[in-house]
Amino acid sequence: QHVVFSGVKLEAMPLSRDHKPDDPKEKRRIKQGGGNVISLAGQPARVFAPGTAFGLAVSRSLGDFALAPHVSCEPDLTEHRIEERDLFAIWASDGVWEYISNAEAIKIVVNEMVRAGGPNKVDLDAAARVLCGRARELWRTKTGGAYQDDITCVIAQFHPLPPKLQELKRRKKTLSRTQSDGVASTSTEIL
Repeated sequence: QHVVFSGVKLEAMPLSRDHKPDDPKEKRRIKQGGGNVISLAGQPARVFAPGTAFGLAVSRSLGDFALAPHVSCEPDLTEHRIEERDLFAIWASDGVWEYISNAEAIKIVVNEMVRAGGPNKVDLDAAARVLCGRARELWRTKTGGAYQDDITCVIAQFHPLPPKLQELKRRKKTLSRTQSDGVASTSTEIL
């Protein structure tokens, strides 16, 4: 699964890489094992085993025995010691990451965390729902509603949001109040 860490500078720090069938290293491994990599119109490349009518948009997976050995369950491992600057991690399926960048995911999650009321009132379930909802919306737009991959995510918070983000929330509320007078307007986005 794809993991993103966010530090106090709100930087995405990928701790994994996407295992896409069209990645040169993965494609070579699949073809050497007798599998095929095929790109269907408007969809990501997929792994197909000889004699199968379905394919996967990932080259590594758990439980997809019909495509073994072409789809491997062997993971790439990365170790990261959680530090004070690490705020949260997002574990999500490939359906989330197909059209959402690490930076956009962090922006969505932080906006939801700040909207929830601050460092001690964080609604990670709401943040996960919004992130998955955005992924579904992008799949509908990009594929014309013809296809949607699996969309799942889990968010774990390690440390409270920095006070700077709380200040942004207070400024947003002030701007929102003045907007009704026609004096100013503000985006619904915090970051």
